[in-house]
Amino acid sequence: MNFLIVLILCTSFINASKTINALQEENTSNFNLEYNDFSTWRWSDLELVSSESIDDSSAPSFAIDSLDQVHVVWKDISGLGGSTEEIYYKYRRPGLGWSTTEVISTEGTGFCTLPDVAIDIYDNVHVVWQDQSNYNSAGSDYDIFYKMWNATISSWTTTKVVSEESD
Repeated sequence: MNFLIVLILCTSFINASKTINALQEENTSNFNLEYNDFSTWRWSDLELVSSESIDDSSAPSFAIDSLDQVHVVWKDISGLGGSTEEIYYKYRRPGLGWSTTEVISTEGTGFCTLPDVAIDIYDNVHVVWQDQSNYNSAGSDYDIFYKMWNATISSWTTTKVVSEESD
């Protein structure tokens, strides 16, 4: 069976005029396949994500959900939400393009930076960032802020200060 699999793989690669090396591990029936021609790999076209930005964008982070939607967060100093330092969010649906940019650090008024994003098994979007706002009496030191996009009700939660006890 292993021989048949290797033969099919080798035939596929030989027919494509590519080089493949198949090495059988000693005293086992396992094969290690080595493919050295990456000339057919292609990058997608470059896409501008922070298209509404009029100033510096930095510190991007992205995650992909179960529907292959790409979710991106970044720090921006364009002031689209009224503050000079904000955390922005955008997503891309396959075949439909990018959403409109959203400012998600709306409750804070201080310096925001270092956003990160994660997706859970329910496709909820979780975003954390470092913020210097005195939000909910957290003080003007840097704290970790958190916000979630609830995929079930299509809405952002209110920002929560995760590191309240930090001073």
